[in-house]
Amino acid sequence: MSNWDFNQKLKDDYAQAKRISTSYEGEQECLCMALLMRHGVNFVLLKPRKIKQKNSKSLAALFMTIDEIHIGQQRFKFSELIHNEINEAEKTITSIADSRKTKYRKRNLVSATNNFLYEMLKSIGYNTSLKSTRATHYVIKMKRIKSISGFGVDYQTWKDISLIGQQINQKFRSEFEDLNTKREMPVLFQFHQISSLMFPDISGKILDSLLIDFIFQHRDNNKKNITSSINDELIDIPLTEIEKEKDIVYRIVDCAFGRFFSQISTHSSNGK
Repeated sequence: MSNWDFNQKLKDDYAQAKRISTSYEGEQECLCMALLMRHGVNFVLLKPRKIKQKNSKSLAALFMTIDEIHIGQQRFKFSELIHNEINEAEKTITSIADSRKTKYRKRNLVSATNNFLYEMLKSIGYNTSLKSTRATHYVIKMKRIKSISGFGVDYQTWKDISLIGQQINQKFRSEFEDLNTKREMPVLFQFHQISSLMFPDISGKILDSLLIDFIFQHRDNNKKNITSSINDELIDIPLTEIEKEKDIVYRIVDCAFGRFFSQISTHSSNGK
Protein backbone atom coordinates (compact mmCIF):
# COMPACT_ATOMS: atom_id res chain seq x y z
CA MET A 1 0.00 0.00 0.00
CA SER A 2 1.41 3.36 -1.03
CA ASN A 3 1.67 6.29 1.35
CA TRP A 4 -1.14 8.02 -0.54
CA ASP A 5 -3.42 4.99 -0.21
CA PHE A 6 -2.58 4.65 3.47
CA ASN A 7 -3.26 8.32 4.17
CA GLN A 8 -6.50 8.16 2.20
CA LYS A 9 -7.61 5.13 4.20
CA LEU A 10 -6.90 7.00 7.43
CA LYS A 11 -8.99 9.92 6.19
CA ASP A 12 -11.83 7.60 5.20
CA ASP A 13 -11.72 5.80 8.54
CA TYR A 14 -11.74 9.12 10.38
CA ALA A 15 -14.66 10.39 8.30
CA GLN A 16 -16.62 7.20 9.00
CA ALA A 17 -15.90 7.40 12.73
CA LYS A 18 -17.00 11.03 12.74
CA ARG A 19 -20.26 10.15 10.96
CA ILE A 20 -20.97 7.41 13.50
CA SER A 21 -20.23 9.75 16.39
CA THR A 22 -22.40 12.53 14.98
CA SER A 23 -25.22 10.11 14.21
CA TYR A 24 -25.11 8.77 17.77
CA GLU A 25 -25.72 12.27 19.09
CA GLY A 26 -29.03 12.38 17.23
CA GLU A 27 -29.85 8.77 18.14
CA GLN A 28 -29.29 9.32 21.85
CA GLU A 29 -31.28 12.55 21.75
CA CYS A 30 -34.27 10.88 20.10
CA LEU A 31 -34.23 7.89 22.44
CA CYS A 32 -34.13 10.22 25.46
CA MET A 33 -37.04 12.24 24.09
CA ALA A 34 -39.04 9.07 23.40
CA LEU A 35 -38.46 7.78 26.93
CA LEU A 36 -39.59 11.11 28.38
CA MET A 37 -42.60 11.15 26.07
CA ARG A 38 -43.68 7.83 27.60
CA HIS A 39 -44.23 9.79 30.80
CA GLY A 40 -46.33 12.52 29.18
CA VAL A 41 -43.62 15.00 28.23
CA ASN A 42 -44.29 16.69 24.88
CA PHE A 43 -41.70 18.36 22.69
CA VAL A 44 -42.02 21.19 20.20
CA LEU A 45 -39.36 20.51 17.57
CA LEU A 46 -38.21 22.71 14.72
CA LYS A 47 -38.25 21.03 11.34
CA PRO A 48 -34.65 20.17 10.35
CA ARG A 49 -33.20 21.62 7.18
CA LYS A 50 -32.47 18.19 5.74
CA ILE A 51 -35.23 15.61 5.84
CA LYS A 52 -35.20 13.51 2.69
CA GLN A 53 -32.83 10.56 2.48
CA LYS A 54 -31.01 10.75 -0.85
CA ASN A 55 -28.28 8.20 -0.15
CA SER A 56 -26.90 5.88 2.51
CA LYS A 57 -25.19 8.75 4.33
CA SER A 58 -28.62 10.27 4.91
CA LEU A 59 -29.38 7.33 7.20
CA ALA A 60 -27.27 9.06 9.82
CA ALA A 61 -29.53 10.41 12.54
CA LEU A 62 -30.27 14.12 12.46
CA PHE A 63 -30.04 16.29 15.55
CA MET A 64 -33.48 17.68 16.43
CA THR A 65 -33.68 21.27 17.64
CA ILE A 66 -36.01 21.49 20.65
CA ASP A 67 -38.02 24.71 20.81
CA GLU A 68 -40.18 23.99 23.85
CA ILE A 69 -40.90 21.30 26.44
CA HIS A 70 -44.47 20.76 27.66
CA ILE A 71 -45.30 18.92 30.88
CA GLY A 72 -49.00 18.95 31.67
CA GLN A 73 -50.07 22.58 31.41
CA GLN A 74 -46.54 23.83 32.00
CA ARG A 75 -44.60 25.12 29.04
CA PHE A 76 -40.86 25.79 29.03
CA LYS A 77 -38.72 27.58 26.45
CA PHE A 78 -35.82 25.20 25.95
CA SER A 79 -33.22 27.84 25.11
CA GLU A 80 -33.72 29.31 28.58
CA LEU A 81 -33.24 25.93 30.25
CA ILE A 82 -29.78 25.45 28.77
CA HIS A 83 -28.84 29.13 28.91
CA ASN A 84 -26.09 28.74 31.51
CA GLU A 85 -24.33 25.93 29.69
CA ILE A 86 -24.41 27.73 26.35
CA ASN A 87 -23.45 31.07 27.90
CA GLU A 88 -20.39 29.60 29.63
CA ALA A 89 -19.37 27.80 26.44
CA GLU A 90 -19.64 31.05 24.47
CA LYS A 91 -17.01 32.62 26.71
CA THR A 92 -14.43 30.02 25.65
CA ILE A 93 -14.78 30.70 21.92
CA THR A 94 -14.59 34.50 21.92
CA SER A 95 -11.00 34.41 20.65
CA ILE A 96 -11.70 31.90 17.87
CA ALA A 97 -12.04 32.93 14.24
CA ASP A 98 -15.62 33.63 13.20
CA SER A 99 -15.49 30.85 10.60
CA ARG A 100 -15.11 28.30 13.40
CA LYS A 101 -17.46 29.83 15.96
CA THR A 102 -20.57 28.56 14.17
CA LYS A 103 -19.22 25.02 14.29
CA TYR A 104 -18.51 25.20 18.01
CA ARG A 105 -21.86 26.82 18.78
CA LYS A 106 -23.68 23.98 17.06
CA ARG A 107 -21.58 21.38 18.86
CA ASN A 108 -22.31 23.03 22.20
CA LEU A 109 -26.04 23.10 21.48
CA VAL A 110 -25.97 19.37 20.69
CA SER A 111 -24.06 18.55 23.87
CA ALA A 112 -26.13 20.80 26.14
CA THR A 113 -29.38 19.38 24.73
CA ASN A 114 -28.34 15.76 25.21
CA ASN A 115 -27.03 16.47 28.70
CA PHE A 116 -30.27 18.13 29.76
CA LEU A 117 -32.41 15.23 28.49
CA TYR A 118 -30.08 12.80 30.25
CA GLU A 119 -30.46 14.68 33.53
CA MET A 120 -34.25 14.71 33.13
CA LEU A 121 -34.28 10.92 32.84
CA LYS A 122 -31.99 10.59 35.84
CA SER A 123 -34.28 12.85 37.88
CA ILE A 124 -37.20 10.42 37.52
CA GLY A 125 -35.26 7.28 38.32
CA TYR A 126 -33.64 5.86 35.19
CA ASN A 127 -30.35 4.04 35.75
CA THR A 128 -27.56 4.81 33.31
CA SER A 129 -23.88 4.30 32.65
CA LEU A 130 -21.77 6.61 30.51
CA LYS A 131 -19.07 6.08 27.92
CA SER A 132 -15.62 7.48 28.56
CA THR A 133 -15.01 10.52 26.37
CA ARG A 134 -12.34 13.19 26.13
CA ALA A 135 -13.04 16.69 27.32
CA THR A 136 -12.28 19.58 24.98
CA HIS A 137 -11.56 23.20 25.74
CA TYR A 138 -14.08 24.70 23.32
CA VAL A 139 -16.92 22.19 23.37
CA ILE A 140 -19.23 21.12 26.21
CA LYS A 141 -18.53 17.51 27.07
CA MET A 142 -21.54 15.42 26.06
CA LYS A 143 -22.68 12.67 28.40
CA ARG A 144 -22.78 9.73 26.02
CA ILE A 145 -25.03 7.00 27.38
CA LYS A 146 -23.64 3.47 27.25
CA SER A 147 -26.63 1.79 28.92
CA ILE A 148 -29.98 2.84 30.32
CA SER A 149 -32.69 0.95 32.19
CA GLY A 150 -35.82 1.61 34.18
CA PHE A 151 -39.62 1.52 33.95
CA GLY A 152 -39.57 -1.62 31.82
CA VAL A 153 -36.77 -0.75 29.39
CA ASP A 154 -33.28 -2.19 29.48
CA TYR A 155 -30.72 -1.18 26.84
CA GLN A 156 -27.33 -2.47 27.93
CA THR A 157 -25.13 -1.54 24.97
CA TRP A 158 -24.61 1.59 22.90
CA LYS A 159 -25.58 -0.52 19.86
CA ASP A 160 -29.05 -1.06 21.35
CA ILE A 161 -29.37 2.67 21.93
CA SER A 162 -28.07 3.43 18.45
CA LEU A 163 -30.48 1.01 16.75
CA ILE A 164 -33.59 2.23 18.52
CA GLY A 165 -32.53 5.87 18.49
CA GLN A 166 -31.94 5.80 14.74
CA GLN A 167 -35.36 4.31 14.04
CA ILE A 168 -37.07 6.88 16.26
CA ASN A 169 -35.07 9.58 14.47
CA GLN A 170 -36.25 8.26 11.11
CA LYS A 171 -39.82 8.29 12.41
CA PHE A 172 -39.50 11.95 13.38
CA ARG A 173 -38.09 12.73 9.93
CA SER A 174 -40.90 10.94 8.13
CA GLU A 175 -43.50 12.76 10.22
CA PHE A 176 -41.94 16.11 9.32
CA GLU A 177 -41.85 15.10 5.66
CA ASP A 178 -45.49 14.01 5.68
CA LEU A 179 -46.56 17.30 7.26
CA ASN A 180 -44.84 19.22 4.45
CA THR A 181 -44.17 22.19 6.72
CA LYS A 182 -41.66 24.94 6.08
CA ARG A 183 -38.10 24.64 7.31
CA GLU A 184 -37.72 25.28 11.05
CA MET A 185 -41.50 25.34 11.51
CA PRO A 186 -42.37 24.37 15.13
CA VAL A 187 -44.28 21.11 15.46
CA LEU A 188 -45.63 19.66 18.71
CA PHE A 189 -45.02 15.91 19.13
CA GLN A 190 -47.01 13.88 21.67
CA PHE A 191 -46.48 10.42 23.06
CA HIS A 192 -49.47 10.10 25.40
CA GLN A 193 -50.46 6.59 24.24
CA ILE A 194 -47.29 4.78 25.27
CA SER A 195 -48.16 4.31 28.96
CA SER A 196 -51.41 2.45 28.33
CA LEU A 197 -49.92 0.27 25.59
CA MET A 198 -46.67 -0.77 27.26
CA PHE A 199 -46.29 0.49 30.82
CA PRO A 200 -49.67 0.81 32.58
CA ASP A 201 -48.02 0.90 36.00
CA ILE A 202 -46.27 4.26 35.41
CA SER A 203 -47.79 7.08 37.46
CA GLY A 204 -47.80 10.18 35.29
CA LYS A 205 -48.77 12.57 38.10
CA ILE A 206 -45.83 11.62 40.30
CA LEU A 207 -43.39 11.83 37.40
CA ASP A 208 -44.86 15.14 36.24
CA SER A 209 -44.12 16.58 39.66
CA LEU A 210 -40.54 15.28 39.63
CA LEU A 211 -39.88 16.58 36.12
CA ILE A 212 -41.39 19.99 36.81
CA ASP A 213 -39.39 20.31 40.03
CA PHE A 214 -36.23 19.44 38.10
CA ILE A 215 -36.93 22.03 35.42
CA PHE A 216 -37.89 24.73 37.93
CA GLN A 217 -34.66 24.13 39.82
CA HIS A 218 -32.66 24.27 36.61
CA ARG A 219 -34.50 27.41 35.50
CA ASP A 220 -33.94 29.09 38.86
CA ASN A 221 -30.22 28.41 38.55
CA ASN A 222 -30.29 30.13 35.17
CA LYS A 223 -32.58 32.98 36.20
CA LYS A 224 -29.94 35.58 37.01
CA ASN A 225 -28.39 35.12 33.56
CA ILE A 226 -31.59 35.10 31.54
CA THR A 227 -32.55 38.39 29.96
CA SER A 228 -35.78 37.19 28.40
CA SER A 229 -38.90 36.99 30.57
CA ILE A 230 -40.99 35.05 28.05
CA ASN A 231 -41.02 31.86 30.07
CA ASP A 232 -42.04 33.63 33.29
CA GLU A 233 -44.95 35.27 31.51
CA LEU A 234 -46.24 32.09 29.90
CA ILE A 235 -45.52 29.39 32.42
CA ASP A 236 -48.92 29.38 34.16
CA ILE A 237 -51.09 30.19 31.16
CA PRO A 238 -53.15 27.25 29.81
CA LEU A 239 -51.78 25.82 26.59
CA THR A 240 -54.68 26.97 24.44
CA GLU A 241 -54.36 30.53 25.74
CA ILE A 242 -50.63 30.54 25.06
CA GLU A 243 -51.23 29.50 21.47
CA LYS A 244 -53.74 32.33 21.04
CA GLU A 245 -51.33 34.77 22.63
CA LYS A 246 -48.46 33.87 20.33
CA ASP A 247 -50.79 33.40 17.35
CA ILE A 248 -49.10 30.13 16.43
CA VAL A 249 -51.01 27.04 15.44
CA TYR A 250 -48.98 23.96 16.28
CA ARG A 251 -49.60 20.83 14.31
CA ILE A 252 -50.47 18.18 16.86
CA VAL A 253 -48.81 14.96 15.85
CA ASP A 254 -49.87 11.68 17.39
CA CYS A 255 -47.10 9.50 16.03
CA ALA A 256 -48.58 6.30 17.48
CA PHE A 257 -45.19 5.87 19.10
CA GLY A 258 -46.57 3.28 21.50
CA ARG A 259 -46.85 0.56 18.89
CA PHE A 260 -43.80 1.79 17.03
CA PHE A 261 -41.63 1.82 20.15
CA SER A 262 -42.93 -1.62 21.11
CA GLN A 263 -41.97 -3.01 17.70
CA ILE A 264 -38.45 -1.64 17.68
CA SER A 265 -37.92 -2.63 21.31
CA THR A 266 -38.93 -6.20 20.46
CA HIS A 267 -36.72 -6.09 17.37
CA SER A 268 -33.77 -4.94 19.47
CA SER A 269 -34.30 -7.70 22.05
CA ASN A 270 -34.58 -10.39 19.38
CA GLY A 271 -31.42 -9.13 17.72
CA LYS A 272 -29.29 -9.54 20.81
